[in-house]
Amino acid sequence: MIGAPERENRGTRTLHPGEVRGVQSRSMELRQLRYFLVLAEKLHFARAAESLHLSPAALSEQIAKLETEFNTRLLVRTNRTVGLTPAGTALLGYAQRVVGLADMTVQHMHRVVAGEAGELRIAYCREELRGLNAALDELQALAPDIHVTTRELWDADVAPAVAAGEYDVGLCRFPDPQTGTEIVDIKADRYVVWLSRDHDLPPDDEASLAELSGTSLLLFPREYAPGLHDAFVGACAAAGCRPQLTEVPFPDMRYDQLALPRNAMLFAPPRSWPAPHLNARVVHVTDGPIVPVSAVRALSGGARSAADALIARMTGAPLDVGAPVAALG
Repeated sequence: MIGAPERENRGTRTLHPGEVRGVQSRSMELRQLRYFLVLAEKLHFARAAESLHLSPAALSEQIAKLETEFNTRLLVRTNRTVGLTPAGTALLGYAQRVVGLADMTVQHMHRVVAGEAGELRIAYCREELRGLNAALDELQALAPDIHVTTRELWDADVAPAVAAGEYDVGLCRFPDPQTGTEIVDIKADRYVVWLSRDHDLPPDDEASLAELSGTSLLLFPREYAPGLHDAFVGACAAAGCRPQLTEVPFPDMRYDQLALPRNAMLFAPPRSWPAPHLNARVVHVTDGPIVPVSAVRALSGGARSAADALIARMTGAPLDVGAPVAALG
């Protein structure tokens, strides 16, 4: 059987970046386009060279390199005047856009480094959402080009997520020290008790933990927030309170969605109020657990300045996106 005739192999060549229709790019530099733009504005070598702090000979050399790059004349030179060729006129618009974009890039990156632009990724425990939102409102009013993304996590997950580079800053209680992060104390709160309305304790706004012995203490699983779990249990032990510990996997990490059964209590942040359907009343316990809230920030990254400004605001300092790190410690 006779096969199909072989096609003549005329040879092929891959077109590499910098090659257009057989013209190979050499080493055009951004500064050469800047020189060209100044010369196109002045239309005079001596005046253009003076504004660029170059000698006319050095400017002429750089323009000649551009012309060699494009294999065409860009300027028409006479003894008295300089004009643009059609190719020079065509280059002018592109050069303006390229140089303008380069300048915008530099300006934007300076703003990113200064914390005035870019992305700020935040992980937080739910109890700090109100304070976080207030600080973010102020931060974004000052630096509207910062794009903020947030995610709610349990306390045990915040510091590892920041250390892994998933977030720039985290807000949580009792964070474990992690390599590549720094912990900044923000505040400390004495927690209150949410007590079931049908509890035997007389209806009073204040009590001691010892008066709540025998009450069922609803707790999240310890692995969610070990330090917080231990603080709650430790405060009870120190006060001589012996509650019945009941671990409950809170839905979606929200203690404020859990309806209290009879003779039950849970610890909650101050200034928190249960919804009516949760069958709970607030009791201020004089010896309740004191819970520190901390920020975990990455020691490096483009959002460091914005993260520092956010932390400073949450510690009560005036908000200053450009504040030096040392001033926030």
